[in-house]
Amino acid sequence: MAIKAVIRLDGTQAIKTIKTLNKGLEKTGDTGKKSIGGITSAMKVFQGVIGAQIALKSLTALSGAFTDAGRNALEFGQTVQEINSIAPRTAEATLILKNELIALSNEFGGSAQNNARAFYNIVSAGVKGTTKQLQTLEIANKAAVAGLVDIDTSARVLVASVNSYATSNLTAAQASDILFNTVKEGITTFGELADNIGTVAPLASAAGVKFSELSGTLAFLTKSGIRTDKAATQLRATITGVIKPSEGAKKAAKDMGIEFSTSAIKSKGFGAFLGDIIKKTGGSEKALAKLFPNVRALSGVISIAKGDFNDFNRILESTANASGSTADALKTIQESAAFQQKKLARQLENFGTSVLTNFEEPIADALKQINEFIGDKGLLLVADAINFIIDSFQNFSTAASTIQQVWNFLQSGANDAALAYNDFLLTMVDTQIAINNVKGASDEEIFALQERRFAIKQVQKELKKAKLRGMDAIMSILSEYREQVTAH
Repeated sequence: MAIKAVIRLDGTQAIKTIKTLNKGLEKTGDTGKKSIGGITSAMKVFQGVIGAQIALKSLTALSGAFTDAGRNALEFGQTVQEINSIAPRTAEATLILKNELIALSNEFGGSAQNNARAFYNIVSAGVKGTTKQLQTLEIANKAAVAGLVDIDTSARVLVASVNSYATSNLTAAQASDILFNTVKEGITTFGELADNIGTVAPLASAAGVKFSELSGTLAFLTKSGIRTDKAATQLRATITGVIKPSEGAKKAAKDMGIEFSTSAIKSKGFGAFLGDIIKKTGGSEKALAKLFPNVRALSGVISIAKGDFNDFNRILESTANASGSTADALKTIQESAAFQQKKLARQLENFGTSVLTNFEEPIADALKQINEFIGDKGLLLVADAINFIIDSFQNFSTAASTIQQVWNFLQSGANDAALAYNDFLLTMVDTQIAINNVKGASDEEIFALQERRFAIKQVQKELKKAKLRGMDAIMSILSEYREQVTAH
């Protein structure tokens, strides 16, 4: 259906208008099969011609390069094929996957190509099952929007966290909520956590430190003024000191009556374990140094011991109950005009990618046929292929005659498509004239082509005028077009 809206200078109204446009696009330009669900069988007639046009445009000698939508669709398709190289799917399942990736792009504003790359990394990281892989990617999209990072970064930190804590059944959604609560409580960013938490997560998990305790400790350390990368390094050293204590540390712990082991961390919890150490050392740097002779390990423990331990425990509790943190951060971003504008632009971009993605089979067939033709016949005989493309205009005209059925869906796009096809034919004729000059064509052949070129130019002129007169005028011009072109 047609989408009409007026954007006023008032900021609130502008945001509402953009949201209206987004909702309209979600209904009329949704991805995959939904994106072309409103187009009648007339579009099927276009498949062969569209495939031939795009295939022929891939020959730089004829026309240059694909449109942005064509390039996006091909790059997107290539990345999906790379996904299939490590997780094979049927053709039907592949098309469904492509449509799911475009749907996520439409909803969260990231590019379809970046979604495909992130999905590839999720699969290669060992996440099993398409449903779980897509769920992880959806959560990564939410985290990317809320955390102001790219999708691949958010996917990387979520998968690394889930894999590190596989034995505790940590989910991507839980990891995302805990990380966003860490951002809220500490002085760090989602991107900084993504870059550094992987250096300590596997070791922390092995030692029995829960993911919420790990993240909460990082929040406290960064809140104390320590950079995220240094906080992660210090915490890793602290945990290493417990996993592999020195002989001096073992003796000091025994003398002070401290259970200094990973078993104590698992049974008490990381907060209580550190609390016992601080209590029995009195927070003395000298006594703590006996337990943690490594300077980095000692620095982290001292920051906690000398800080507000009650606040430390509060943060650990807050991080353990972080459910909904991602949703809260996401809602704030999604309500902004900047996000709504980005989403609108992405949906408009994805419409072309989606249509071309669903026409990939006829496009690939046409490319294959042209490649085989050139390889077999030679470049000079491309003139014969151009003749075939020009003569196929009758099929285009037949398809155009049924556009009336879907006019409400395509709106003025039919006129633009006709103009684009007209420009395409003009390029083909000019190219053929050039080739015939090289081949030494007869005057009659050259004259016939020039007549055809004149007819195309006239129709081009009339189409531009007809754009303001509506669909009936366009259909009339197209009808005359077929008669004039096929007459020559």
